Amino acid sequence: MKRKLLSVLLCICVLSTFTVPALAAGYAEVVAPKYDIVSRFSEGMAAVQLNGKWGFIDKTGKEVVPFKYDDAFDFHEGMAKIKLNGKIGFIDKAGKEVVPPKYDYVQVGFCEGMAAVQLGKKWGFIDKTGKEIVPLKYDWALPFAEDIAAVKLGGKYGFIDKTGKEVIPFKYDDASSFSEGLAKIKLNGENGFIDKSDEEVVPLKHTLKVIGAFADFHEGMAMVKLNRKYSFIDKNGKEVVPLWVDASSGYDDAFDFREGMAAVKLDGKWGFIDKTGKEIVSLKYGWTQSSFGGSREWSVRDFHEGLAAVVLNGKWGYIEKTGKEVVPLKYDRAQDFSEGLAAVELNGKWGFIDKTGKEVVPLKYMGTGSINEGMVGVELNGRWGFISVSDVTAVPAPIQATPTASNVLVNGEQTAFDAYTIGGNNYFKLRDLAHALNGSGKQFEVTWDGENNAILLTSSTAYTPVGG
Repeated sequence: MKRKLLSVLLCICVLSTFTVPALAAGYAEVVAPKYDIVSRFSEGMAAVQLNGKWGFIDKTGKEVVPFKYDDAFDFHEGMAKIKLNGKIGFIDKAGKEVVPPKYDYVQVGFCEGMAAVQLGKKWGFIDKTGKEIVPLKYDWALPFAEDIAAVKLGGKYGFIDKTGKEVIPFKYDDASSFSEGLAKIKLNGENGFIDKSDEEVVPLKHTLKVIGAFADFHEGMAMVKLNRKYSFIDKNGKEVVPLWVDASSGYDDAFDFREGMAAVKLDGKWGFIDKTGKEIVSLKYGWTQSSFGGSREWSVRDFHEGLAAVVLNGKWGYIEKTGKEVVPLKYDRAQDFSEGLAAVELNGKWGFIDKTGKEVVPLKYMGTGSINEGMVGVELNGRWGFISVSDVTAVPAPIQATPTASNVLVNGEQTAFDAYTIGGNNYFKLRDLAHALNGSGKQFEVTWDGENNAILLTSSTAYTPVGG
């Protein structure tokens, strides 16, 4: 076996000078850019469009589901929503139409094993076999969350369980899904939050208006608005910044809490507060760009994986939670960190950086999607493909290399030098082999090409020992 390994190497070495490229750190192009549009990978599959029709591929680029649908969506809980001739159904990962395309609309997809579906003007719920578990009789329905779903009947909202049993009466004018044990409700123009026993945890108050049709709690806090000012309440209804103190209380705009921080805006500038309302990152970011007939405002982005993208004077970079700028503000656009990397754009080209600001994926793409499951869609020359990326923040599992003495025959003579056993296989250093063959008809030189990040092997050239 050792002799065969050496023979293979010798066959390579008789070629003229060539390079062995080193693997690019963190990424590889795995699906050639050939698609019209792509979505992100979810549960090992990605919806892609070719010649106007949608299908699915796996992470090797193999087309698993034929290109025949008018639209397709991410896999969730083993099922993907598809659209054909104006109707919606579901397929499994083998491409089988488990739920034939017959519904007019579907909320999101399967959530907790159930999907909210609409046929005509009525809503109900199906399971993953396509069976209608909750009859299609409601005027509106939201997906199940925490085993309960908000539904509307006769102009009022209530909540049902997965058997269709009414668990909270139909008495509210509006309602959202449960999140962190609470659901937003509205009655007679007043907003509040209830728990699953229908108790008002945050009482209905006409002076406080919870923003957004689907406003809910994030990390124990919910955003509220009064007189065009924003603040946050906790699950007891206590406000971080009391909005009734004076006209200047509160912020002009805000994002939900994420990773313990919330972006807030005041007088055109953005910063971040913690859950006590303390401004941790000074309000100094943001940028307004004049455009045709108006202006376009750029704000900051949420914290993701400990860093947030911020913009100042038209350039983007990243800060940590102390406000320290860890990636210089030099990019034209920037996205959130995901799986250790973030997409950035400079001079119309996109690539990816790590958390130190190192450009791991060269800035050469015309567009990019979001990283998920180690894969991300990229656009090149008007077509889309995928690259695989690794989480450079993850600590790799240690590789055990055990030194072992090995004897190899070189021109019939036994030569001993070090070998290394890794994963049950024997490995030799290129320089050790070059040294052993030096002076023979199969000698070769080993050098490092730093400019191209490659190992250079030159046949029929004496080896120059450099140690190691």
